[in-house]
Amino acid sequence: MKKYSKQLLALVICTLVLLALLPTMAYAAEGDVCEINGVGYSTLNEALEIVQDKDTIKLLANIDHDYIFINGISVTFDLDGQYTLNVGGLSATYALVVADHGEVKLLNEIIGKAELNVTASYAVYTYSDSGYVALSNATCNNGNGVGVLALGGHVKVSGNVTSLVSGYEGVYATEGAVVEVGGNVGIAGSFTYGIFVEDGANVKIYGSVAGLFYGIYSAGSANKTLEVLGDVRGGIYGVWVRDASSMITIQGILIGSESGYIRIQDIVLMQFEHEIISTKTGYLEYTDGVNFIWVKSIDPCAGGHDFSVLLEHVNATCEVDGYEIHKCSRCAETVLTTISAIGHDWNSGYVIIEPTPWSEGIMEFTCNNCQETYTVILPKLSVNSISADAFVEKLNGNKNNLIISVTELVNNEESYGQTAVTYTALFSINNNAAGIYQVGPYNVYVNTKGNTQIREIYIVDFPC
Repeated sequence: MKKYSKQLLALVICTLVLLALLPTMAYAAEGDVCEINGVGYSTLNEALEIVQDKDTIKLLANIDHDYIFINGISVTFDLDGQYTLNVGGLSATYALVVADHGEVKLLNEIIGKAELNVTASYAVYTYSDSGYVALSNATCNNGNGVGVLALGGHVKVSGNVTSLVSGYEGVYATEGAVVEVGGNVGIAGSFTYGIFVEDGANVKIYGSVAGLFYGIYSAGSANKTLEVLGDVRGGIYGVWVRDASSMITIQGILIGSESGYIRIQDIVLMQFEHEIISTKTGYLEYTDGVNFIWVKSIDPCAGGHDFSVLLEHVNATCEVDGYEIHKCSRCAETVLTTISAIGHDWNSGYVIIEPTPWSEGIMEFTCNNCQETYTVILPKLSVNSISADAFVEKLNGNKNNLIISVTELVNNEESYGQTAVTYTALFSINNNAAGIYQVGPYNVYVNTKGNTQIREIYIVDFPC
């Protein structure tokens, strides 16, 4: 019995000594938003102030935080499969910055449920030989900003790189940086440059890429490797390689503009201007011998052409068909569309020579569209009756005025009635004169008696 009592006493003493040696710890309590090794913190900032290399910060709630800077240590964020950490904001300049071999790792990330999201002018910024940096989504909030700015290091974005405005670059990678994006770059929210690579960068995009100017822009002399599993679209060029040593592979559809499909230094290539033989099986190759761009050999027009590029337009005239030539925006195929002649639009006509019972008339018609003219002959008027009349105006002396009128009643086709046409002539005659006088187209015999009387009047002959 003593033996066991001594052993029990020794055990109690040892236990008390161990408890005395343990540091005072505050374990996670209600209201804490995260913990490190079971110790709770009411704010993420408190946890970041004491976090050590290779520590894990476990989220206990959703957190909105302004800025995270990891310098020279490796920190893991455990999202517990249910919490989201949002860093930065609409007015932030930087959200997640990692430097000097620092690392950011994720545990229990679930896209759409448990995420590490960053939003700022420079959403993710790595420099000075940073290590591995993992996050869920990166969003640029400034027109001069960058979604992922990687000056070295290895950045992995599980989701998308987007822009709330027309950001400058979706991903900028240089100084040997490795960047992976599991979703899209610039599809939701546009960037001037979708991907910008320089100096030994290695970039892989599992989704699609879009840029207002260029889908992919490559510069610098060091070797650069870029692979896009989705589509690439650029507003000016799909891809522009400015300098040397670029290896770019696109597994989806590459879309440029009518200005060009691909530009390699000063050479602008359209889609059909690829090499006859490709060094990569199943791909179309575009190269200047130093830079290589491979695009998956997929017919971009398998679902139909997009004849939206107008090459030539000729207006139709009244008599001659016009045409338009359109080119497909995705290939070199063209289509000719005929524009039917519009036909003349004649006015109601204008009579330039009136018809008479003795001569034909002429009517001229003019096209309202092209001002072309044509004429038609108006037939002679048919005469129903002709009558002659005269009277003498008494003057002083032995001279008088003889006024002779000849009246025709002709058919009027426009009014379906008769029109009276009168020819009148004035002659100076002697007393008791008799003779033949020309009145209009008629010769009229008039015999006067005395000073004012008409003894006889009749039409001598008719015009032909």
